Amino acid sequence: MKQNGTFDIDSPNIYKGTYNTKEAELKINGWFMTNDATTTMKIYIDNTAMKTTIKRTERQDVLSAIKGYGDKALNPNPGFETTIDLSGVTGGNHKITYKLETADGKVLAQKSSDIHIKKGEFYIESQYNCKTFEGTKIPIYGWIMTSDTTSKMKIYIDGKDTKVDLSKRTKRPDVLAGISGYGGEKLNPNPGFEGVLDISSYSEGKHTIVYSLEQADGTKIYQETYQVTFDNQLRATLDIDEPNWKGVPNGDGKIKGWVMTNAKNIRIRVFIDQYERWDNQYREARPDVLAAITGYGSKENNPLPGFVIDMKYSDFTLGSHTLRIVIEDENRNQLAVKTREFTIYDGSNGIGAFPESYQIMLNKLVQQKGMTNWKFVPVYTGLDWNSVTSTSNENQCLKNLVHESSPSTWQCSCGRKGDVEYVCASGRIVNYFMDPRNFLTQKAIFQFLDLTQNKVSLDQIQANVGGTFLEGSVNRSILFTNAI
Repeated sequence: MKQNGTFDIDSPNIYKGTYNTKEAELKINGWFMTNDATTTMKIYIDNTAMKTTIKRTERQDVLSAIKGYGDKALNPNPGFETTIDLSGVTGGNHKITYKLETADGKVLAQKSSDIHIKKGEFYIESQYNCKTFEGTKIPIYGWIMTSDTTSKMKIYIDGKDTKVDLSKRTKRPDVLAGISGYGGEKLNPNPGFEGVLDISSYSEGKHTIVYSLEQADGTKIYQETYQVTFDNQLRATLDIDEPNWKGVPNGDGKIKGWVMTNAKNIRIRVFIDQYERWDNQYREARPDVLAAITGYGSKENNPLPGFVIDMKYSDFTLGSHTLRIVIEDENRNQLAVKTREFTIYDGSNGIGAFPESYQIMLNKLVQQKGMTNWKFVPVYTGLDWNSVTSTSNENQCLKNLVHESSPSTWQCSCGRKGDVEYVCASGRIVNYFMDPRNFLTQKAIFQFLDLTQNKVSLDQIQANVGGTFLEGSVNRSILFTNAI
């Protein structure tokens, strides 16, 4: 009996041009009918036999449709399925051949088709929208998915291998969820990668950078090319948030600010009045700075732009001081300097409890007049400023009065008269006299002297007001101290 046979491949489709796959394995199924019970299906890629295990399955549809190649007794299970391992096959275009062969090697039927195997892909997240490399140490990071476990990512600049180390791998569940194929998590347990590219030996200007995923034998799996400008000049900028023009109390405090730089490693040096300080420093996130400051490296260079320095202001005398912050690169080259004049005031006098505008004036008064033993306590009235000073309605009108001989700017435009010789006060003059900041002077401040807490003897009052205008008399017979 003449040996004969026939078959067809259901998957992958061999009739619609090149079949593309990025899987590490190729699942194949179909059927074959033959009158030789020793016949089996063999699969070749580029004439190399692939290791296969053929599983036979029932296919009643095939038995009903295909005649002349043996009956059901010879073909109880016409269907077949198998999986071939593509991990040892290079990426690119190949020819896959299916052969129906007898035990003695006779080919009863064969079919071929083209297959394109994609071995991997990657995404360089650090390169996204990046046209300039600033500085000399460039963070490189992204992800790789590949069915070739021996493959490596390389970076070429102007055609030369940089030998950059990108071996640090990280877990990326987002990538595994979003990118199918390439053996999945089994072959790619840590798709993420990162490293630092040193471009210090390259000239400034435009360069061609190529990211290349390569097999162990150098075969290119996947590549991406970019034109990038190298800006190797190291630079930095900074600002100081605290201390500011308000000054600081003479206790434990902070120096706060931010620095943006394209240098990889920097030193923050602190000087007060030319003396360097070695107090504890730490960095903090500043999304506002990252959003506002450009041209000094990206977030990758500046993950924590903010700096905080613990400072014992009690180490210094009260009064004016100069803060200087110097930013240096890892080779101690100076990149940026910021200077700030500030004042240290007595933090025990209560001034810190006042609003900013009060603090400035009170600290100035204390420092200029030597009132270092004074204590200041804010009194919260619970009254609304606009309500108290308003003259915009009839109920408020005539609530505050001035003498009719007062300047016209002191008098309300309503023109209403109150008590004899007094008229309604204007909102402007009411605001002026109601605002304590208009009276924080050496003489006028005594109107805020608190006499309610303790009984004060006449001798104590006279001693406390010594050297001021209150040391004098209201008239020849009454001293100011008596009036108080």
